[in-house]
Amino acid sequence: MDSVQEGSHEAIDRVWRRWLQFCQNEVGAIDPLLHDAPTADVGLLLRAFFERYRRADFRPDGSIRGERETPMVATTIKGSASSLSAAFRNHLERSPLHIQGSNRYIPSLKRLFQAFTNLSPADKRQKAITPKLLKKLGSFTDKTNIRNTADDHAADLIVGSYFFAMRACEYVKTPKPERTVLACLRCVVFRDHKREIISHHNPDLRNIALYVTITSEDQNNKQKNDVRTQRRTRNKFLCPVKRFGTAIQRSTPRIMFLGRWLSDAFLVYIRPQVLEWTNNMSSDMINIADFIDIGLCDRASPSDPRLQQTPKSKNGLSSRMTMPTMNMDF
Repeated sequence: MDSVQEGSHEAIDRVWRRWLQFCQNEVGAIDPLLHDAPTADVGLLLRAFFERYRRADFRPDGSIRGERETPMVATTIKGSASSLSAAFRNHLERSPLHIQGSNRYIPSLKRLFQAFTNLSPADKRQKAITPKLLKKLGSFTDKTNIRNTADDHAADLIVGSYFFAMRACEYVKTPKPERTVLACLRCVVFRDHKREIISHHNPDLRNIALYVTITSEDQNNKQKNDVRTQRRTRNKFLCPVKRFGTAIQRSTPRIMFLGRWLSDAFLVYIRPQVLEWTNNMSSDMINIADFIDIGLCDRASPSDPRLQQTPKSKNGLSSRMTMPTMNMDF
């Protein structure tokens, strides 16, 4: 089964169209598979292509209509280089971009891509959503559960997914099909204080459930059956158990989870959890309304009075190590 998705196929086709136009119109009609190109000239041709690629404004057929207002960033060009390599392999040719027998770029391209990286602006990272913003969602929901509208359902999914570090594209349906399998109701499991599974149909689910566990059966990162657990909080609205419990008990056949996020920050602080490690991590996540002040007390002594003393928080059930409240550097 072909594991490459529609978006990847289109990226390969797009860069191949541009490569064909470059070979036919920019450098004098050379063979796009480089059969007639001297070995010494291959690196020069590839360098010329990506230098042109960086500033070119392309038409849909791959031809160049002019120059871009701002050059492409290095990460985009490297992605196009990867797609061009795949296009050569699709034509049963080895990639001329790489040293033969390895996955390393030839030295001339490596130096060029490093130069592009040096010239590219710093990455603009998407700002993290804050508990303060999530609380605002509560003002748009129906507190009496009479309306039970789509807005209420969206708020439940957004807040619940926050505790599992998901982006919007991971829990709403996307226009194009993805590798990730949509998480069905069977992928969301609730447990009580005895860690016994509670039925989704239990009318008292939202009151007696202490844990919620979500299983991602298949993901874009190729990890299968990835399980993560969060514990309920004392907050009436910002609680993963209450929000997913409410969403599960509506008439919705599926909870729209798509993919996972491999951000290093969330891998370190959230993703490695298992049930035994969920000692109020969810509560720590909503203790700070804004993230601008996070990190002011980092690397302080454990006896520093500014630090919150939480002797009941443990790493696991038998460990004597105190679990720190959430400290994240940005």
